[in-house]
Parts: sequence; structure tokens; C-alpha cells
Amino acid sequence: MSTIRNQAMLTSLSIGLFNPKKTDRTITREVLISKNASHNAGAFVKNILPEESIKPIQAEAAALRTWFYQNTLPWGDDAVRLLPVAQWDKFTDEMRGRLDELNSLFDNFCSNYEQHRDKAIMQLGAMANLADYPPLGEVRGKFHVKVAYHPMPDSRDFRLDDMPEEAIAQIRAETDLRVADATNEARNDLYRRLADRLQHIIARMVEANKKREGTRIHASLIGNLRELCELIPNLNVTKDDELEKLRVRAMQEIGGYDIEEVRDNADVRAELKSKAEDILAAMGFGGGSNAAQQAA
Repeated sequence: MSTIRNQAMLTSLSIGLFNPKKTDRTITREVLISKNASHNAGAFVKNILPEESIKPIQAEAAALRTWFYQNTLPWGDDAVRLLPVAQWDKFTDEMRGRLDELNSLFDNFCSNYEQHRDKAIMQLGAMANLADYPPLGEVRGKFHVKVAYHPMPDSRDFRLDDMPEEAIAQIRAETDLRVADATNEARNDLYRRLADRLQHIIARMVEANKKREGTRIHASLIGNLRELCELIPNLNVTKDDELEKLRVRAMQEIGGYDIEEVRDNADVRAELKSKAEDILAAMGFGGGSNAAQQAA
């Protein structure tokens, strides 16, 4: 199994948003007193901006985070992720578009900030408080989105003058161990993603067969599996042959199903369920034993 030191880099995503909610201490105190409740029984949180003014930004930010996690691999914690070199062109091209879209939403919101504020004040009535609204410059400063890229740590690059050789050796060994752990976790993460897609298909077929004919099965059920199978080659930084075989098998045996036939035909659903179960068994889920089982 190859390492990932020369096949991936580290990346991080930071998104900051203006908080459209604020705890109203005065109303909280009034409510607690009127209900004869203790001072720590709860708090009244009010919307200081119309929901429709901030919701598109929140949705776009959430979509960006989801896409970021789907197109990268774990590295120790959620703050930093692995980005395979093979994914670089596609990742950075789409990232630029997504960053532009989110920044455009930030600018549009700020251009209409005073109108949003005035509308919210009317909606809040006696609960409105002008002190809840910072000046526009401060609001714009709350909005930010940034992606950063960093090289993978390399123990060979660690050198410090006047540091004991034993200490340097220990730090180098810990660095190498961290990279090795990341290699395994990156590989295991892809097995888990593929297993999750297959398990979801199985669960949906079981649920559909318990209901009446014509129950709704969304096209994304198969589409999400196809998308993952198309993404895996670029994310497979360990060049795991077993994973590639499973990916190809899932694409060939399940990726071509017509969703209308799946919706309308119980026999097709049973066949689809059986194929998904067989692939899971080959992965070591529900039977069998191989490298994939260690990833569970």
C-alpha cells in the first residue's frame, strides 16, 4: 500500500456568518418572573433579522461545507482535511465558483442590510432594540469564507539547531506515525462511504416493500451511489485495488438501475437489494472477511 505523503496535501475551510439571533435579557427576565421560574430555567432568543434575508446564505454555506467534506478525506480532526493531488483541478475549479457565489450573497445581504434591519424592527414590535444592530462595517466583517492549502508533514524536514538528536528522532517518528494513521483513515473513510450508500439502498428497498405500490423512491438513491463511485478514483490516494474492484462492481451492478423500474417493480427492488447485500458481504459487512472488514 502506498503512502499519501506525495499524493495529497492538507486543506482547511473557514466560514463566518453574522448571527441573526440574539438573547433578549429583558424579555427573558419578564418571562421567568411571570412563570415563577428560576433565573437559569431558560432564555428568550429573538430573530433580529427576517429569516428570508439570511437563509440563502446559511443554505449556501451549509452546501459548501458538505461539498468540502465529500471531496476531501479525514486528517486527524475536522479542521483540516486531506486533498488528493488527483482531485486538485476539479476541486479548485468548483471551489472558486462556490466561493464567488457565497461572497456575492454576503455582498448582496450587506447592500440591503438597512432594509433587512427596518423590516425586522417592524416585525419585532416592542421587542425591537436598535442596540442589537451593529454598524454595516462590523456586519460585513462577520462574513468571511476562506480555503487554505498546506503541504503534508514530512519528518525529514524537521531540523532544529541545538536540539538533542533523540528528541528529534522521537518527533520524526511521531510525524511518520501520524501520516501512517492518516493513510489508514483515508482508506477506511472511503469504504465506510461506499458501505453507507449500499446500506441506504437496502434499507430503502425494505421500507418500500412494506408500503403500497408506487411509494416514492428518489432518483438520488442511485444517483448518490454513482456520484461516489465516480469520485472514489481521485480520492483513493492509497491506490487500494480492493476498493477499486468494489467501486467498479457497485457501478456496474447497481449504478445502471432505472429509478422508475425500481419504484414500480417489486421484483426489481428485490434484485437491487440482493446485489447491494452481496457487495456489502464482499466488503466484510454482513459476512465475509477481507481488508474492507478492517475498515468497519
